[in-house]
Amino acid sequence: MSGASFLTEYSPYLPFVGLAASLVYYFLRVKRSNGGGKGTPVAPPAQNIVINQNNNVNSPSPVAASSEAAQLIAGAKKHKGAVNILFVDDDIKFKVVSILKNDGWKSAKIIRDITSLEQADVLSADIFFIDIQGVGKALHFKDQGLGLVVALKKKFPAKKVVIYSAESGLDAFHQAFKVADDQISKDADPYEFIDAVERLSP
Repeated sequence: MSGASFLTEYSPYLPFVGLAASLVYYFLRVKRSNGGGKGTPVAPPAQNIVINQNNNVNSPSPVAASSEAAQLIAGAKKHKGAVNILFVDDDIKFKVVSILKNDGWKSAKIIRDITSLEQADVLSADIFFIDIQGVGKALHFKDQGLGLVVALKKKFPAKKVVIYSAESGLDAFHQAFKVADDQISKDADPYEFIDAVERLSP
């Protein structure tokens, strides 16, 4: 077959032959530039990049962690200062009140007795601690502090009332023990009073 007749017969396929030759040349060049296909890729796998980014996002800096802790402490102090705690006890030197204040409950207060269920101390209180001996006399409750407990819970059901006493042998069936939110011995460790405040705080 002459060269002319060969070109005439296969001329429709010549563009494809040129394209194939170009592709072969391109791949040989890429392989040579990569060191014959050996070695590690320049860019790290996409999966590793995502993991590293996530680790950075989920690991707060020491400064941020310290700031968050400071905000939590400040919030706790603000909450403690906003809770009004009223002790009603004829012994106004009862040491637990000052211990509560030292623990951050700055609004803890003690009075000898309640003269009116509408007085300011009563209306503002969130938690009452009632010593059931020697109080309730101003309002002439027959059962003294026990009668006061019942009256407070009836008038202010949302407020918390805790009975405490140093006496034993009290009438366990009195209604006051049913309506009170907690009961503590007056001789108990101060921590028990703090625990009651923490549990009953609004």
